[in-house]
Amino acid sequence: MRYSPPRMKRWIPITIALLVVLGGHVYFSYWPREREAVVEPDSVPGRLLVAGELPYRVWLPYPHQNLGDLFDAIDDTDAWVASVARLLGSSAVELPRFGPFRVPPARSLTIASDREGGAVLVAVDVYPALRIIARLAGRIARNPLLEGGAVELDGKTFFVSWHSGTWLLSSTRRPVLPAQRAVLPDAAVFSRPAALAWLMVEDPESSLPAGEYHLRRERGDVTLSSWADRSSWNAAGPSRPSSRDSIGLLDPGLRRTLAFLGLRDGTEPTASWLLLLRQDDESLSLPDSAVLYREGLDRFSLPGEGLARFLDLDLQQQQVDEWKVIAMNARSLAAAAEIASVMKGDNRLDGLEDALWVRPGWLQPLVARIGSILDAVPIVSRDEIQFWHDLAVALDPFLAFEMISLETGSEGRESELHFWKESPWPELPGPELSPKHPLPQD
Repeated sequence: MRYSPPRMKRWIPITIALLVVLGGHVYFSYWPREREAVVEPDSVPGRLLVAGELPYRVWLPYPHQNLGDLFDAIDDTDAWVASVARLLGSSAVELPRFGPFRVPPARSLTIASDREGGAVLVAVDVYPALRIIARLAGRIARNPLLEGGAVELDGKTFFVSWHSGTWLLSSTRRPVLPAQRAVLPDAAVFSRPAALAWLMVEDPESSLPAGEYHLRRERGDVTLSSWADRSSWNAAGPSRPSSRDSIGLLDPGLRRTLAFLGLRDGTEPTASWLLLLRQDDESLSLPDSAVLYREGLDRFSLPGEGLARFLDLDLQQQQVDEWKVIAMNARSLAAAAEIASVMKGDNRLDGLEDALWVRPGWLQPLVARIGSILDAVPIVSRDEIQFWHDLAVALDPFLAFEMISLETGSEGRESELHFWKESPWPELPGPELSPKHPLPQD
């Protein structure tokens, strides 16, 4: 058969079209990116999310894409996962790798756990073609993590099995799975909107109020917020208290130096504030921080306060109205005194149980500094040192956000974790700082 250039040219557009289709399929189905989805009511991960027996349950659609997008922002994924697991007081759950994928390519994944992380059940709805390959590879290699059987992870024994094409990892030999949707007590729960993740909390003693939470991206920001039946809202909208306007009353220069501001037990007499101020100097000293509290009641501890008292450092103290202030130095004492005077009698904080405002790009260097200082002191416990090192690592993928806020409402009110791409106070100038609250100089 002789070579025919015209005939070959006819195949060029077909070949290009096939490559475009293949590339589009790979991007849509496999390439790391954010991808929302609706909970599938008949899938095992969906049933586990809705009607699982364990009190903490999180559902992720297309985990190889959504988590892959997150892991792309992390230098050492394994170290980051281990640090986050330690901060949460649990062990990192190891999922089988599928070739280049850190997380199995799947329609959805649900992880259920108790508070201590002793009881665990993971369900992964692996893509059909890959589940066949995985089981076959596991059988040939005698790998129980793929084929099924007992496996040792982080010194604990878990059991792997397959159920209706779903890969299961359980802390018990025979995991209990919820029934099909037809006999579920609340089938209406599946009428939730598409999301990047759903979280169910059914522990009355959890620091996060019990309820349903959904993760979504809105205008560049990412929010994890309480889910409520929107049809029951009145004209005023949802009943979620916010500290945003209250903090907006602070001097702009002070807001521009706050790396961390936290409120605990906002509705109780035991309320306490903790602040850490931004520092650009390279000194090996504990960060500028302060605590506001009421005399005789529990309060936040200053970062490194135990070491400061052991070294007999001169901590600053002052009484501002009903608040007692203790600070590392005069700069943080002045900032705390202003917060106490501005927040006095502010009813916009009513109904707010806890609140955190964090600038991750400013907080991470402070956290790393605390860990380095404590690491050089033999009397400090290894657990405390590990906490600060883990926190610095955990902040890595969030440095792209200008600010992170967490607000939890009391008495069933809504709660929200918000990742801000830009400052919630747009009137703030970029690099300028008020002379009233200057940065320390080397």
